[in-house]
Amino acid sequence: MTESLRRGLLDALKICLMGACLLLVPAHPGEAETLATEALTCPSCDDFNACTIDSCDTTNGTCRHDPRSCDDHNPCTADSCDPRPEPYGGCRRAFLPTGSTCDDGNACSSNDACDGAGTCVGVAQAAGSACDDGNPCTGSDACSDAGLCGGTPLAPGTECDDHDACTSGERCALVSGAVVCQGNVKNCDDGALCTEDRCDPITGQCVNAPVACDDGNSCTLDACDPATGACTHGNTTGSCEDGNFCSVNDYCSGGNCLSGGPRDCGQPQCGSYFCRPDLQICQFNDSSGPSCPAAPQCNYYVCVNGSCQLNQQPSRYPCSDGNPCTVEYCVRGDCQLQLFRSGQSCDDGSLCTLNDVCNGFNCTGTPKCD
Repeated sequence: MTESLRRGLLDALKICLMGACLLLVPAHPGEAETLATEALTCPSCDDFNACTIDSCDTTNGTCRHDPRSCDDHNPCTADSCDPRPEPYGGCRRAFLPTGSTCDDGNACSSNDACDGAGTCVGVAQAAGSACDDGNPCTGSDACSDAGLCGGTPLAPGTECDDHDACTSGERCALVSGAVVCQGNVKNCDDGALCTEDRCDPITGQCVNAPVACDDGNSCTLDACDPATGACTHGNTTGSCEDGNFCSVNDYCSGGNCLSGGPRDCGQPQCGSYFCRPDLQICQFNDSSGPSCPAAPQCNYYVCVNGSCQLNQQPSRYPCSDGNPCTVEYCVRGDCQLQLFRSGQSCDDGSLCTLNDVCNGFNCTGTPKCD
């Protein structure tokens, strides 16, 4: 194996498995072709936020959480992001109401409006109608039979105005077969490597904004090296938030936010709670955990959201003391005497009596024998 090929393999054979970044190192000449050794260790980089793009920076083994863009560049949709974990969260797009103002990008249409289904529709202008093709180096712009706006190119060297406050002395020039408006561009370079230099085309003022080095990781201290203009990310310590509802006491280690332990969702009176990171909630499960107390004399307990509640529906355990002259009802789990059936016929269980009736608590009859 040549040295150049060996170096190429060293650069190329980096993989990540189960959150651990591995480097496949070529063996010495004459030995096995590759040898897997651990180079960088990355924890799970999932911050449970569907509005970030999570990745592992293999140069330093730390997680990145770059913001997700949900802009679909459609003027007839309202774009937003739901931070809940997918599939519950993520980019959301809603069609703007029918008649909402929009721009279909065609200079040969007018009265552009949304159709309520996410499409911007305009009324086509008649061929020959005046329009503006957006090129200051064309004149007599008009709509063609195909509904496109075009004009007659002006002669190179003609003065023009590109409507950009950051250019001056504009004149028409022939570039790649087309006549375009060109001028002297204002120099906004401030000489600092840690600024992004640009000119505001509206005001013509220079804007020298700091280079954005924020990697979205709360466990790194982000800065720009003024000598090179490169972003640096130093590791920090202390508490952090890994975005997972089901972990607590998160802490920074090696530039990553690690879980300090699982969340205790508590122990209910019955059933059990378990944590769901996908929904970011503690959810109740009535099929596991402790059961409700044994049933009392009547009625029975049911488990409702972790609490044992006495069932108030008709009891599955009817009340009866065996006395035909009394009526018992179930009251909050206990059988209680409610009324006497005085005067009602009954059976005292004796063959030596006739015409048995209830007399208060007792069932009595007339003796057959005097």
